[in-house]
Amino acid sequence: MPKMDIQVPAGMGGCVALACAALDSGQARLLGLVQDLSPEQLEKVPAGLSNSLATLVVHVAATEVRMAHRLAGRPANDIPGDVRAEYLMDVPQNPLPQPRGETAATLRAKAEKARGMLRDALAGLGDADLEREIVMGPERSGTVRWVLTILPSHQMQHFGQMQMIRKFV
Repeated sequence: MPKMDIQVPAGMGGCVALACAALDSGQARLLGLVQDLSPEQLEKVPAGLSNSLATLVVHVAATEVRMAHRLAGRPANDIPGDVRAEYLMDVPQNPLPQPRGETAATLRAKAEKARGMLRDALAGLGDADLEREIVMGPERSGTVRWVLTILPSHQMQHFGQMQMIRKFV
């Protein structure tokens, strides 16, 4: 039986490295679910469900973009307009916006671009930063440690939803 593990990025240590490695492992699995699907399959919302595969990939990437800005000490509304538009962050997030015309390649590019932004923000963090407060919005905040814990969990929650959606496309 093959041993499952994650690859810790060079140059990172502790909690930050483990979170980054978990996110990288999860992203590979998440993108594996969409790699062989047509644009029509990617945007299909199965009956009784509220999201498409494309929606969830973009949503996970958008969350990483927002968290990267917050971890770097920049407010979410400081995200450049072209990036906000690319990740559909100028519209209400409930329900999630449905992207159109995405391909497996464009979804991969968005996910990788978002991961690059997040990785840049994580690269400057050390264990001393774990207690720093990150403001999420009005009357909502969390520590860097909380962000590093919740991001992989968020990603895997949507991976599970995507596995279910994939059965119906």
